[in-house]
Amino acid sequence: MENDQTIYKIILEPGNVLNKLNLEILAYITGENYGDIKKYIEAAPVILVKDYAPKVRVIRDYLLENHILFTIEPEFRY
Repeated sequence: MENDQTIYKIILEPGNVLNKLNLEILAYITGENYGDIKKYIEAAPVILVKDYAPKVRVIRDYLLENHILFTIEPEFRY
């Protein structure tokens, strides 16, 4: 995984609940403000993050733990 030079996209999928916890989680991940995160949830699907495998894996695990709906492109094998 450390040698993987692929840029992965984490895409926020439709169906996420607009609540304080989700706003906090997504703001933490993206560095965006709550107003922008609210727009992302309402406009989903939207790209949240583009990065390399190690960081994408950490974010993926955090999103899974918090039941946030998302996909990763291209296919994430780790």
